[in-house]
Amino acid sequence: MKLNTLWLIIIKCFGLYLLYSALISLPQTFAIFLTMRQFTTGVPLNIVFVFINIASAVVIPWVLIYFLLFKTNRIAEILKLDKSFEDDSININLASEPLFRVVAIVLGWLTIIKSAPIAIKGIITIMDNNPYLTADFTKQQKQEVIINVCFIVIGYLLINFNAKAAQYMNAQSDQVSTTSSTHP
Repeated sequence: MKLNTLWLIIIKCFGLYLLYSALISLPQTFAIFLTMRQFTTGVPLNIVFVFINIASAVVIPWVLIYFLLFKTNRIAEILKLDKSFEDDSININLASEPLFRVVAIVLGWLTIIKSAPIAIKGIITIMDNNPYLTADFTKQQKQEVIINVCFIVIGYLLINFNAKAAQYMNAQSDQVSTTSSTHP
């Protein structure tokens, strides 16, 4: 395996982790924006504050994920990751596709393991019909259950579609490797 290919695999794994984190935080970010809007009815929001929040919570992470997953060769060139090593290749007998599959499966299971207990606890609390619960608490519990069920679905999708994602990432890595080997 060439050293450049190893760096590309590491960068793509980091990009997959950031994609996972962004997908997990997306429902929470949406809930925060809705809550901000709910508590500021009748009060004009500071446009700059809203713009900065949207940019930092949505735009910047997705741009970073795009570059980490689809422009990995450019990142490796900018960081000069393969320039300071004496050997051009590393003897690792590991294909990149199984590595990508393992990463997707592990992230999927971590998501399910993290979200399932919270979702089950929330469902039991809501179905308990405790008369001491206030309407706001019940609404908050319902939102928490919906968010955690979304996380469980994301984890399930990561586990079930790991082969397609791994094939795509492997094809991109092979394409970048052949491009970098033809150009000096």
